[in-house]
Amino acid sequence: MNPTAEPQETPESVSDHATSADEAATDSGDLPSSENHHEANSVTSEDKVHTSNDTQPTAEQVQATEIFTDLEALALEAKRNKEGWQRTLAEFNNYKKRIEREKIDSFDSASLDIIKQLLPIIDDFQRAFENIPEGLNDHPWVTGTASIGKKFDKILEAHQVERVDPTGQPFNPEKHQALGIDPDATVESGFISHTLQAGYVKGDKVIRPALVRVAE
Repeated sequence: MNPTAEPQETPESVSDHATSADEAATDSGDLPSSENHHEANSVTSEDKVHTSNDTQPTAEQVQATEIFTDLEALALEAKRNKEGWQRTLAEFNNYKKRIEREKIDSFDSASLDIIKQLLPIIDDFQRAFENIPEGLNDHPWVTGTASIGKKFDKILEAHQVERVDPTGQPFNPEKHQALGIDPDATVESGFISHTLQAGYVKGDKVIRPALVRVAE
């Protein structure tokens, strides 16, 4: 027999070593217990429940969404109503301005028609005072009649009507009516040499053209 040979392990000793290893592992917590395994399964189930609940909107969320949708619809309707009101107001203002302008134009037209009828009378007064006999300039009758002529002038001034004597100006067929041609060397050709009857204008509008003679 070899005195250095190691002793042989028997089946009973191997089993004892395995049992001791399992107990050591259990004591150190290396192997999961049934209680720990149950807790793990419970956590996983709760996570699934929370995940499932997160995908479903709550009643408050649904109500909030409906309110938001209603507010958007009301805001859009209010915007349309405001635009319609502004458009109507603009149209009314334009209509009001047009009516006022037409009223003024109508009044001016009626006034000018009356003034046109007065112009021949005013012309007669003008010619009469240009041909007063000598010695009658200071006669009371003449001065009294002259005051009547001044009243006509005030009427024309009130309606912004001006008397025009275009002598020496270029002939303009829109403002002047030529009755003849003068071979006048002192006046440039195409210019008015004599005014036979004064014209009347209101701004750019000709009420009556002046009757003139034009230099040749």
